[in-house]
Amino acid sequence: MSHPHKTDHLQTILRWGVYLVLTAPLLTSKAFLFPHTTTKAYIMMALVELLGLGLIWLMWHRPDVRPIKSALGIALSIFVGIALLASVLGVDPSFSFWASVDRVTGGLMWVHMLGFFWIVTTLFQTKAQWQRVIAVSVLVGLGAACVHLLSFAGIELGSGQRGGSTFGNSSFFGTYLLFQIGLAAYLAMTTKGKMWNYGVTATGILSLALLLTTANAAKISFVGAAILFVALFFIVNGKTVSRRKTGWGIFIALSAAFVLTIVLAFQEGSIVYDEFVKIATGSRFVVWNMAWQAFLEHPFLGWGLENFQLVSLKFYDPCLGSPLCGSEMWFDRAHNKVLDLLVEVGIVGLISYLSIFTLAIYSLWKKKSVEIIVVGSVLAAYFVQNLTILDTSTIMMTWVFFLAFASAASTKEFDEETGSPNKKTFSVAVPAALSLVWVFTFTLFVIQPIQGNMAIKQTLESRSIDERLESYEKAVTLSQQGIDFRRIYLANQTAGMLWNVPAGGEGVNKEFLLSEIALIEKAVNETLANSPNYLRGNLELSYVLQGASHTLDTEMLDRAEVLMRDAVANNPVHPQAYWALASVLIDQGKIEEAVEVTRSVTTFAPDISRAQVFHMIAVLFLDDREALELAAQEALALFPSIQPDVQTLLIADPVAQRSQLLSFLHF
Repeated sequence: MSHPHKTDHLQTILRWGVYLVLTAPLLTSKAFLFPHTTTKAYIMMALVELLGLGLIWLMWHRPDVRPIKSALGIALSIFVGIALLASVLGVDPSFSFWASVDRVTGGLMWVHMLGFFWIVTTLFQTKAQWQRVIAVSVLVGLGAACVHLLSFAGIELGSGQRGGSTFGNSSFFGTYLLFQIGLAAYLAMTTKGKMWNYGVTATGILSLALLLTTANAAKISFVGAAILFVALFFIVNGKTVSRRKTGWGIFIALSAAFVLTIVLAFQEGSIVYDEFVKIATGSRFVVWNMAWQAFLEHPFLGWGLENFQLVSLKFYDPCLGSPLCGSEMWFDRAHNKVLDLLVEVGIVGLISYLSIFTLAIYSLWKKKSVEIIVVGSVLAAYFVQNLTILDTSTIMMTWVFFLAFASAASTKEFDEETGSPNKKTFSVAVPAALSLVWVFTFTLFVIQPIQGNMAIKQTLESRSIDERLESYEKAVTLSQQGIDFRRIYLANQTAGMLWNVPAGGEGVNKEFLLSEIALIEKAVNETLANSPNYLRGNLELSYVLQGASHTLDTEMLDRAEVLMRDAVANNPVHPQAYWALASVLIDQGKIEEAVEVTRSVTTFAPDISRAQVFHMIAVLFLDDREALELAAQEALALFPSIQPDVQTLLIADPVAQRSQLLSFLHF
């Protein structure tokens, strides 16, 4: 028999748990790699799992507490199901599910966010309940906004904010503020007294914080959303025909301006195109073209979640890295939500995703309530700014929370004093069995990823050899979540240590170094076995082996060569593979081949000035002054701006500076 007062307490505790999830945007911890994103992601997943277990027990005690069926909830569930199916059938199912350590936006996070949606819509059903939880969300937003605003007064709370408050990135912070501004405006529109004052004040502070960021996409979307807000207000609340017509006129004009902007953005030479390139660099259009090619190859269900990093290698454009296409060579996103979805989950997934927005707006449009004004404006702003940036796990949570609000607002329970009616109970065996499953999932999905991530810093801060090797092994083996990046990150740390070992290796614990090399070589090879074209794995492991060959075992250089020849074969137009191979070849004494390898890069990537510098490094080891000067003349004729680098190489000593020059070729 249930005890109402106890179950009421449990329901209250669970609602406070939701409040805690909403505080995740404020959390960062230097114990983690990527503290601004990983900390938030792990905390959210941990709390969602705890809330899910608690809710199961609450529903057993309280037959009146049940999820409310909604078209929006079903649409979100279908989208997550399609994303998981696309990942299972994709090119790297494991990576699609676990995702990278910096993004944490793979299938695992989507499953947790879907759970969060149903938890929130079950615990918060009436308008009064939603006003309270929205007030908490806005309060957290104000906290993040204050951190940003205080920085203008010289008060830095935390580090590495890059103008993005606790998000570490202004674009992500700007996206988050868009949602919080909308929620604050909702409080101002639907409450009175102190809560009204709170909503109005919060709307102003959050808007100011957004306008003082460098999040250009969010700011432009905010202006558009404000205009759309006015249009919807006139359409929904207009008491006269003229006001409603005015609203529709504003809406049509805004829509036309949006379409025109999109068209001009792809017209080279237009004002919109030039301004976009100035802000986002020319790389964006190149990457979008790569994404489109990938979509055409797998149009229906795509390549699987998180697999754009493999797409960017297969369809790599050698223009990347040049001034024409920006300086960046590595991309794990298209920086366009529509294209990212087409690549990851195909046209089927994109249609499913768009149906979520459609249903959110349609379900509220039928009610003609104030909620449609807020939901329509914010979702439009979010969608538009997402055409040029990407999501993080925190933004996913905020979006899902907002969808939960839209879903609840479309139900009849939202305007009532109490929630859903009584329903039948179920056996205690259900929550008991799920509790046993929960122990396993919480360990696998939360505890182990946290331990694996924290092991990185523990490795770097270890005080003894044994402690370092123990933490090192944990970092490269424990939990599949983010394991590929953890492996290459530590490989780079190991390589840096090896390349700095003095000639002859005097005073170095060779047994320790060999143990560490064995750990990382085995780990990275496991990654390459699952993802043969994971170029970063080839690059970092070859860097380790080449460095180790100088003082420990010359045979390791042969293994480095095999790795880089495979990398070149898999990535025939990616310069990094060629440059690293050239470094290995020079170390092997195959200098003429290294010169040809670096020369080939100048052929298929003629706009990259660095290719000329790296070619000169290879020529330098020929010990042919005439050839070096000729290479210098050719480089300067094409790129006068690299004269300082050319002059440095003309006087460089390939014997005394051998290690430095060969290492430079890896970067």
